[in-house]
Amino acid sequence: LANRDCREVLKLLKEHMTGREWFVGSHPSVADFMAAFTLDWADEQGLMPDAPALKAFVERMYARDKAPPLIKAGFAALHDGRSPTATVRQLNRRQTQMRSKSS
Repeated sequence: LANRDCREVLKLLKEHMTGREWFVGSHPSVADFMAAFTLDWADEQGLMPDAPALKAFVERMYARDKAPPLIKAGFAALHDGRSPTATVRQLNRRQTQMRSKSS
């Protein structure tokens, strides 16, 4: 039931996000933060195979400097006995280094 309902909502969200960077306005808002985690879950459940705009949105949200890890990365860290928080710090350092190299 949840998967079916999610697929219906994803249809609407795909249409809404086509050509947009954020859900509302020109900067991330509370709506974006709430949607990012939900869409990450939907992607983990295999519900977004044909949703490139939504996947790109999730990637943008999780690419932010202080973003938490993706669900997949967090569970992988826990499975390996690492802290998901440490994983976030490592990813943030890597992203900062990559930005510095490209500047």
